[in-house]
Amino acid sequence: MTWDKFADVLIGVKQYMVEQGMCGENDYIWSDMWCGQTSGYGQGGNLLKLLGASYDINTGWAITTNYGLVYDADSDSFVDGSVSDNYKQAYTVLQKLVQNKVLDPETWTQDDDTALNKFYRGETAIMSTNRAQYAVQDAKVKEQLGEGNYELYRILTPIGTSDYQAENQRLECGIMISSNALKELGEDEFIKMMRFVDWLWYSDEGLTLTKWGKEGETYTVTDGTYSLTPGYYCKGLSIGQTSDDQVDLREELGYACGNFMYGGNTELLTSNFTDDLRDFYDRQGQYRKLRPLDPTVTFDEDQLEMLNLWGTPMTDTVNAWTCKFAMNQADINNDWDTYVAEVEAQNMQNIVDMYNDTYNASK
Repeated sequence: MTWDKFADVLIGVKQYMVEQGMCGENDYIWSDMWCGQTSGYGQGGNLLKLLGASYDINTGWAITTNYGLVYDADSDSFVDGSVSDNYKQAYTVLQKLVQNKVLDPETWTQDDDTALNKFYRGETAIMSTNRAQYAVQDAKVKEQLGEGNYELYRILTPIGTSDYQAENQRLECGIMISSNALKELGEDEFIKMMRFVDWLWYSDEGLTLTKWGKEGETYTVTDGTYSLTPGYYCKGLSIGQTSDDQVDLREELGYACGNFMYGGNTELLTSNFTDDLRDFYDRQGQYRKLRPLDPTVTFDEDQLEMLNLWGTPMTDTVNAWTCKFAMNQADINNDWDTYVAEVEAQNMQNIVDMYNDTYNASK
């Protein structure tokens, strides 16, 4: 489903909810979290990051990636996605959602709890989530609306100009080792340490230990299904607490921590997934592609200082306009030329040139 089609579907959902007396004409059915005062950082946060990724641009939380520049494989160069046609297409869809009173413009200013409470009360019909949040959100909706009175379904991020998954990074967690380790340990002990690191982070046995703990003590496996033993629950694994005498596997024992638990083979990766989450991952694997990695560009200290001097005001300008478009305070068509001119005036071309000159010199 494309973002434009998704917008049409949500407009239809809104009409249905109004007809059924579930909301009024001036109510919004989407008021999202991770975008406003609590965690949006004035950039539009998670939702604009996902929207941008669908259109091959860096926006929202992702604006700090290369100062909004994106790699264009066809020209083998970096371009500023913030003033591209892809940006204009993305924010045309966003304004469609806001203008049709589907997406709440308060999304970009409210705190996360306000957005969540609207969803829990059934005032809104769509909400961002992740693996750790889903179980909590489900429990809160059940508490407010009652079991059997609602249904939750995880959707894939709609397609913009590509059918890529949102991220194009291969690393989310891991370890960095200081050069001082070799100096302080000596060669023999350093090799021992590296062997242990290799086992702990990259073997199935080590990854299973760091995710689930000790078999028979903290977890069991029956017919390929992993389960915590009765004395434990774990928010990090989205396994909720069922009795007062349970302890959190992560908080009390240090298992299932983020720097370990996202690696390993598919069986281990999905070992804590519910059936509906496995279904989501199956659909993502079937309908979405992995985004190719961008080439690496390495700058020296002077270049980084100059990029920061140029890039900070430029991204501030992009963020200010982005929020105006997202709140329908500026029109993506009528105000486009003014927006582009203001971004270009903030040393945009200097940043593009430095990226491409440095990238070409490294080939």
